[in-house]
Amino acid sequence: MRAQAALSAECFHWRKSAIAAPESFEAALEKLGAHVDLAKRYIDHHYYSEAELISFIKRCIRRDLEMIVTTEKDSVRMPRLPEAEAKVPIYFLRVEIEILSGHESWEHCVARICKPQPLLPPERFFA
Repeated sequence: MRAQAALSAECFHWRKSAIAAPESFEAALEKLGAHVDLAKRYIDHHYYSEAELISFIKRCIRRDLEMIVTTEKDSVRMPRLPEAEAKVPIYFLRVEIEILSGHESWEHCVARICKPQPLLPPERFFA
């Protein structure tokens, strides 16, 4: 039995996602056996409003979909709905990466990005 899923998270057939490369997320779900019947895409790092989420849930109900699946990253950008509005369960898919080569370069880049930068004196901006 294939579960029907509506993707929520960065539009294709009609699913919902806000990630930089939604095609790979959608392909991963289909590879896991999900039938993606409804999708909605937003720009990366989109914060969902309660109205957007409720509207999407209503669309899922009209299509008799069993669940909404989003990325873990997008799940934290969704508002907590009152129990009366959460009529379709929302699940997230955790995505992990494994660095197969270039681990040292990866660590170096992360260290550069995450290293605290010294504060610049205000005089530098107001010369």
